[in-house]
Amino acid sequence: MSVATADYIVFGIMLVASVLLAVYSRLSTPKAAASDKQSFSFATGTVSSSAVLFSIARTGIGIRAIIGFPSEFYYHGVGMWLTMGGVMISFLLIDLIFMPVYFAMPTTSVYEYLELRFQSGLIRRLTSLLYVVRSCLMLGVTTLTPCVAIQAVLPVPLWASIVAVSILGILFTTFGGMRGVILNDALQGGALILCTVVILYKATVQVPGGFLGTFKIAAEQGRLELFNFDLDPTIRLTTISAIVGQIFISTSVYGCQQAFAQRYRSLPNRKAVVRVILLAIPVVGFLESLTWTAGVAIYAFYAYCDPLSAGFIKSIDGLVPYFVKNEFAAVPGLLGFFFGTLFNGSFGITVAILNSVATVTWEDFLSKIKYVQGLPENRQLLTIRLIGVIYAIGIMFIAIAVSMLPGLVESSLIISSTMSGPLLGVFLLALLFPFANKYGAISGLAASLIWAVSLTAGRLIISKGQTTLLPLSMDRCPANQTFSVTEISSKYNFGPPPKAPLDWTYLFSISFIYYSMMGCIICVSIGLIVSYFTASARDCYPASLVHPMAIRMSNLLPGRPRKYLADTDFGKGKANLNGSRRSIRTISLSVDEHEYITRF
Repeated sequence: MSVATADYIVFGIMLVASVLLAVYSRLSTPKAAASDKQSFSFATGTVSSSAVLFSIARTGIGIRAIIGFPSEFYYHGVGMWLTMGGVMISFLLIDLIFMPVYFAMPTTSVYEYLELRFQSGLIRRLTSLLYVVRSCLMLGVTTLTPCVAIQAVLPVPLWASIVAVSILGILFTTFGGMRGVILNDALQGGALILCTVVILYKATVQVPGGFLGTFKIAAEQGRLELFNFDLDPTIRLTTISAIVGQIFISTSVYGCQQAFAQRYRSLPNRKAVVRVILLAIPVVGFLESLTWTAGVAIYAFYAYCDPLSAGFIKSIDGLVPYFVKNEFAAVPGLLGFFFGTLFNGSFGITVAILNSVATVTWEDFLSKIKYVQGLPENRQLLTIRLIGVIYAIGIMFIAIAVSMLPGLVESSLIISSTMSGPLLGVFLLALLFPFANKYGAISGLAASLIWAVSLTAGRLIISKGQTTLLPLSMDRCPANQTFSVTEISSKYNFGPPPKAPLDWTYLFSISFIYYSMMGCIICVSIGLIVSYFTASARDCYPASLVHPMAIRMSNLLPGRPRKYLADTDFGKGKANLNGSRRSIRTISLSVDEHEYITRF
């Protein structure tokens, strides 16, 4: 058997195994739960905490880790690794701020919390739409990841790879549900670790000095400049921007998004959720550090003959696939295992988010249509699956558009930072500010979103999609090497980073890592101002919809105590949500205008 044949066999086995896992998940689920919308969306109580832990960790860093993080280190240095500190802090904030309020919500959409809190269906639909748009854009990056890898080593058209990943995602969406997604995430997490360790070992043993030698070479070439406290906001990444910016991005991603809420809800109780969140801190830290260390080793391996400058690869994301192809081509099955891991990981994450996006679309938009109200549970579940299939088809085209951006890591951060700030701002208004109302939430969301999207569009137009790379070397490339950099010269700047001009375009030169923080601050600030001037007796809701600490702090402020509606069983997961909404509207109208207090 040839090496190529073994690779194809292993690759096929891995893809078939993932599909069979989805089928097994469907068949092993109790019959009643298999046709239950709640079980499809949340897999409530049917998976272990360890599986959910690995699912959260792997989905959070994404399949881009094995491709994007090493290339990010190679071409931009270690600065992005500091974002891991922001991720860890965000886990603590999520446990402290979000979990006490909405873990026990008896709904398949976390955005229904915002409707209950602000008594506004519009704010629910706006935040749901924002989540759907952001998720689809991020899925474009996820779908593109294995396709870029395939293109780097095989003469396969990009569109063909994207279609293949999308078809696998559709199959998994149809059969698996959230239980299958979580089990697949756990399995692929192990495969991802194994691939990274093998790459790290192979690169390390061929570098003079071994493991420590890789760090020595990286330090000599300026890749390990870890701390940079320059306050210039136009610098791509500094110590402060990496940590602070990532806190806002990750808090929004892990705390305000349906995909992760579904994982939290798959656990039996809040105690289990807290345990998983705390354990996720070292797990995510280990996974990210492992892939960054692989980047150090690959850089030391190619330090004096850069594949991008030499024309071996067309984009920085082709670095790891190029290394794997060259160094493992003679090992039967290993190349197939690597690409099988990429494909499975990609459509695993794709399906996880497709499930949540489809659920949100049904709950927050389609279920409100008169003609579909009253559909039986099994028909609702079928509709959610069909919605997921439609999204999967649309994401194929988004992946092609995302391929025009400079790199997987930077592309994903630009999308996350742009969309995460406004969404986080609305949730903070709801959770931490008792006097915030729907007018403030809508105004803050609109203003911050316009600001963030304008910054992103201006940045891409002015920079023309270019990104500046650290100095590269071809000093030890073979003498007969033919170089061809014409295809990549328009995408990357190989010189020193251009100085931001001190004119109106300076604003668009601000680093993308700040977009989420700026969007969140604008949303909260405008939301509070508008809420203050539009305060009304109708701004009344159960106290259980606000963080307990915010209630206590509000009571310390001057003025008479704020009035709340009679608390429901909402926090215990027993409320009838339709009834809760009716009671909110009825009681809030009867509140005595003279007893209404504008206390914060």
